[in-house]
Amino acid sequence: MKRIILVFLCIIIIVLVVFLNWYMTNKKQLNEINSFNNYFISFIETDKGESKNISGVELTTLMNKAIDNNEQYKLKKSENGAYVLNNENSLEILVKVDSDGQYYLMEAYAVSGMTSFTTLYGGVDFKCVKKEYHENGRISKLVFEIVE
Repeated sequence: MKRIILVFLCIIIIVLVVFLNWYMTNKKQLNEINSFNNYFISFIETDKGESKNISGVELTTLMNKAIDNNEQYKLKKSENGAYVLNNENSLEILVKVDSDGQYYLMEAYAVSGMTSFTTLYGGVDFKCVKKEYHENGRISKLVFEIVE
């Protein structure tokens, strides 16, 4: 009888340890996602969730952070130099700088140098007009346009 109780308690302890490990891992991932998202949202939204204008300098900061993110997760690049996006942790930023309707990838500005982007558009205001999320809740895409 004591053996049965002991085996039953061991099984319960193992199940609890596995569940606790799963819970802590998920909580850590959720905290990382929230921290990542909050960094970008703090630039593009007010405390009330309304879209706000950001300067070209701030947009340069966001593009550099997105490039760092994609490099951290070792995303491959296509022939044209654009990151090959995944469904988990990639981040794409598109920017429309004139009225031709063309959106350009952040990688296009990185090739010519973020310094030149900052020189040309540092004092210009931009607005995030679209944001998308991965299935896990992490921001996957931000689209910016010049405020006219």
